Amino acid sequence: MGLDGLLALCESRGVQARRIDVDYASHNEQVEVVEAELAEVLAGVSPRSGGVEFWSTVRGERVDGSELGAGYWFENVRRPVLFAPVVEGLVGAGFSRFVEVSPHPVLVGGVRDVVGDRGCVVGSLRRDDGGWDRLLSSAAEAFVAGVPVDWSRVVPAAGLVELPTYAFQRERFWMPSSQSAGSGDVAGMGHPLLGGVLTLADGAGWVFTGRLSVAGQPWLADHAVDGTVLVPGVGLAELLLAAGERAGFSVIGEVTLEAPLLLGDGPVQVQVRVTEDGEASVHARRGDDGEWVRHARASLIADSSAEPSWAWTTSWPPPSQRMNPPTRRCSPLVTSTDRRFRG
Repeated sequence: MGLDGLLALCESRGVQARRIDVDYASHNEQVEVVEAELAEVLAGVSPRSGGVEFWSTVRGERVDGSELGAGYWFENVRRPVLFAPVVEGLVGAGFSRFVEVSPHPVLVGGVRDVVGDRGCVVGSLRRDDGGWDRLLSSAAEAFVAGVPVDWSRVVPAAGLVELPTYAFQRERFWMPSSQSAGSGDVAGMGHPLLGGVLTLADGAGWVFTGRLSVAGQPWLADHAVDGTVLVPGVGLAELLLAAGERAGFSVIGEVTLEAPLLLGDGPVQVQVRVTEDGEASVHARRGDDGEWVRHARASLIADSSAEPSWAWTTSWPPPSQRMNPPTRRCSPLVTSTDRRFRG
């Protein structure tokens, strides 16, 4: 395969390649045929020490400028290029920011392969994109990677401005478990919506109690239709699931939502009833003398292989589900019910 064929193959495979305009191969014995010519051409070179450190890819280490005579530059085209060892040496010497100052960043990829996540590597100009905008874009790439850039040289009249505070700074929207309240002399639940549980006589089942209100659970106000706040369907499913898990039924087989549960100014009493055979229902009434209404019913399944959706002995939400406050206040209940249905 000739050079033309190799270039065509690289192009077909998406490999960047271009022909170098020389008629001999560098960095091998072919260069020796021009050694005398190079010595004559470079005879007038007078090396001297410089103010900038010089790391040689011929020697693989830092070299003083006074050593860069005609003989060195012949070695430069004859010897192997110790590129990776030099970059590794720079990193080991404490250098972590690399900028390739050239008409096109041909070395950025190679430097980045050696540096990895130990530093940043950027170019300066690009082929067919060598203007002021490109240079400033490259400076910005370096700046966001931690390289100090004196932007006052670009925009002398610019100054610093105060940024607005974060929308939810020093505000909490997770509901503490202490906001949950039960009714009656019953055992505590530790759930944010159900405050207690009562085991019925003669093994007839269980009754779980709680109170819902916008004041006690302010995040419920986010779920409103035409200005009316109502408990979302996932909230009713959470009540059924939480009660079922306490009663030994860890999976909801089927759930039916029968009536919306509206919230007004005052609290709403809630009862979740679970029978021994896994039939469950959610009832609620407004005040202490309102009429009880059934809002949802479900069939529950005892599944020993299912993992509990929340731990009864911990505060709400479970540690595994705690996160930074969301950009919009929302109920955490979805995370505890979304994988607990079967049917």
